[in-house]
Amino acid sequence: MPTAFNELKSNTRSWFRLYINLGLRNLGLRNLLTAFTLGTLTIVTNFVTGYDEAIAETPKTQQVITQPAIAGTWKFTPKKPNVSNVSPMPTLNIIITKEGKIFIQNPTYEDEYMEAGLITKTNENQSLPPNVKIINPYSSPNSANQSEGKTSVGTMNRAQQAYFFEKDSWSKNLENLATGIKSETNNYRYISKIDTSITTVKTKPYPGIAINIATAKKPDLKSYVGFVSLTIPPQLNDFATIAILCESIAPTMKTPPLPKWDGKKLKCPDGYSQFGS
Repeated sequence: MPTAFNELKSNTRSWFRLYINLGLRNLGLRNLLTAFTLGTLTIVTNFVTGYDEAIAETPKTQQVITQPAIAGTWKFTPKKPNVSNVSPMPTLNIIITKEGKIFIQNPTYEDEYMEAGLITKTNENQSLPPNVKIINPYSSPNSANQSEGKTSVGTMNRAQQAYFFEKDSWSKNLENLATGIKSETNNYRYISKIDTSITTVKTKPYPGIAINIATAKKPDLKSYVGFVSLTIPPQLNDFATIAILCESIAPTMKTPPLPKWDGKKLKCPDGYSQFGS
């Protein structure tokens, strides 16, 4: 068998894990079958490319493999996760017609197939974009733990906004926010506080900015920080609250620093990137 096809076969699972993970992340696990579709489309794309390479390496004396050779029923068995608390992805049956139509079996109901669409080769590129991040689909334990930090800080931000609307001031501590979030869990330490060193609006008395922090307790987790401040939107004659949510670029157990202030809006501190409010 041609070398290019052998290499393709060995790499197929890696491609599928990557794109399955992208699908799951984007859909939040609510549409598992559609997520599998994303992975399957990638598999087929690479098989088409692999057969094209095989043709190029086939001596003229041998029969040339044409694209319809990919037609048939394919069985994909995902690699088992290397951690005990993650369920493996189910085996998938994939049917490809000679016209290039793709049908994927529902992993929950074996008598159901979804028509995923038509696979068409668009170019000869076989490389990932530069600086692309390869994601392990079985890295969910950390992802789940970090989701706790993200969700909690986002909740604290919104609670601070509601608190200010009612009392014209920020809460000085986590308890007054009444969110039900504990000050410490197995993964994070949570703090709500006020800082007056940054002035976002000119008013007296100035309330400062609210800072909501989730500091990781484990070295492989990222930390999170939220900032809630006052602003005066151009279309309004009154104050409004605005919140940003920042994630550390790399795992860290250090307390997040103060935000940056450019005179117009707050920005995430060095080592952090904004991804929500």
